[in-house]
Amino acid sequence: IQEFTDAKPLHGAYFAACDGKLWGLADAEGQFFLAPEYDAVGAYDPDEDLVPVCSEGIWKFVNEYGQTRFALSKGYTFLGSFGDGLAPFCRDGKYCYIDLDYNESSERFEYAGSFSDGVAAVKKDGKWFLVNKDLAPVTNEKYEKKG
Repeated sequence: IQEFTDAKPLHGAYFAACDGKLWGLADAEGQFFLAPEYDAVGAYDPDEDLVPVCSEGIWKFVNEYGQTRFALSKGYTFLGSFGDGLAPFCRDGKYCYIDLDYNESSERFEYAGSFSDGVAAVKKDGKWFLVNKDLAPVTNEKYEKKG
C-alpha cells in the first residue's frame, strides 16, 4: 500500500492524496488513479471523465489519464467539479459556472457550490440560497448562514 503525507476525502470512489508535495487521486486500495503531479485536485466525475486540477497556478480539467481536456487562463483561483452539467469556478473574487461546452455563466456570486440533484448552494448579497441549473432561486428562502 502506498503511503501518503496527506489525504482528503472526496465524493465517489477516489480521494485526494499527497505524496509529499504534489497531489493526485487514489483509490480505496491506496493506488494512484491520477498521478501526483498537481498542486491541487478536485473530485473525479466518472460520468464526464473529468477532474479539476491546478498546476503552477493554472486550473484545468483532465481526464483519468491526466490529459488536459480544457484549461483556464491565469486569474482563476478555483475550479470545482462538474455536477448536473455545470462546474463552479472563481475569477476576480467572484464565482460563476461553466458548462460542458466551457461556456461561462453571466451570473456572479460571492460563492458557488457544485450541483447535486439539480440544485447548488450559492451566496449573493450576503445571503445563501439554492439555485437550479438555470441559476434561478429554487425558493424564496434566503439564509444568513449555510448549514
